[in-house]
Amino acid sequence: GMLDPPETRQKYGDLNLIFGMGGEALASIYLLSQLEYLFRVKGAILDQEGESQQPIPPSFRRRLRVKKSNTGVGCRVNDIGIAFELYLHGNTDPLAQRLAQLDQDIGVSDRLARIRPLAMHGALGDASSEGLFYGFLISMFFYSET
Repeated sequence: GMLDPPETRQKYGDLNLIFGMGGEALASIYLLSQLEYLFRVKGAILDQEGESQQPIPPSFRRRLRVKKSNTGVGCRVNDIGIAFELYLHGNTDPLAQRLAQLDQDIGVSDRLARIRPLAMHGALGDASSEGLFYGFLISMFFYSET
């Protein structure tokens, strides 16, 4: 349509809606789910369904309510903040290092963990104020070297 002309859609794809056209109100919930998926599949611990494929680091087990005798393999992670932290855990990829610094500077993990449950379960009527931030994080994945 007029707000999403084919020539810009081909050049920028979904990012055009977010950055160029003010589509963050429509895109913020979608971007949250995509971020959670990226944290899962780009990290070494979780699969795309959010289940751990290797032992959960001990520092995370308590937060995930994993029994001490259990390694956490097969444990499902439904918290985007923890999925983000697991993505960062031991990850030496340049993107992970940049995101870890960003997390230290502005608390990405806490910000994601605070907004996601409210937005996804309808308690927060409008998460559009976070749309540009989510778009920025997604673009970091798409434009990173890996």
